[in-house]
Amino acid sequence: MVEVAARYRAESTDLAPAELAQYLTRHSGLPGPRANLTLLEVAGDLVPEPLIWSFLDEPAEYLACCGVVGLGRLIVIADDPGTLIQRLTTAASDDRWRVREAAAIAVQRIGDIVEGAYARVVRRHRTMRDLPHYTVS
Repeated sequence: MVEVAARYRAESTDLAPAELAQYLTRHSGLPGPRANLTLLEVAGDLVPEPLIWSFLDEPAEYLACCGVVGLGRLIVIADDPGTLIQRLTTAASDDRWRVREAAAIAVQRIGDIVEGAYARVVRRHRTMRDLPHYTVS
């Protein structure tokens, strides 16, 4: 797995934005039953900030997922992550289940990097009762 991630990292590091989007799409594993999670993690580390914002609004599911995981990286380095956390919250209630899973991955990565950050992010998320995908009686 480490070797595969290193290969993806080496192949995608110097690509122009349009080429990077094509590379991610080509190696996404979609359509199919399983998205390429190893590449998703690499994308979360490497996709430049302007492209993260572009990917967040992307109708292509895998690119949207890459944007969401990259958003987690931006939250870690932001001086005031409030707006970014709100955008992550929006992704957590996306109609596409893979985008919701990408939001969970982003939160896990935040927690892995910054001590106490996981709890802060979770506290700022809406309660399950507020999410449109869940019905609480």
